[in-house]
Amino acid sequence: MSIAWFENEAFSRSIPRTVDRETLVDLLSIIIYNAERDVILDELGIQDNGNPVDLLFEYVLDAIGTPPEGYIYESQAFTRLPLHELFYGTYLIEEAWKTVPEILDALIQEATDLADQWDYRVDK
Repeated sequence: MSIAWFENEAFSRSIPRTVDRETLVDLLSIIIYNAERDVILDELGIQDNGNPVDLLFEYVLDAIGTPPEGYIYESQAFTRLPLHELFYGTYLIEEAWKTVPEILDALIQEATDLADQWDYRVDK
């Protein structure tokens, strides 16, 4: 999913990425921190729509093998929205998982299931 503010930047793209698990946990921790910060700022009436931290979540999705936004399979375009809802909704709002590694495992499982459904493979 392209973040509109950054969509023309070279770093705003989905590509196959190789990132170790500990780095993925650290990236998710930064994303969580920033999301919680955004909630506080929003409650104060401050909105930050140009924060590049949102792109880190896309990098995590790339690294765990998620098809890129718009990937075409059987004439349908893939969307990463279910993974955004899982992370930002199920984790951040409902607090379904207690640790970042648990969140990563849930995202990996969902990404793997989606990649299988969409016949998407990354050659690493």
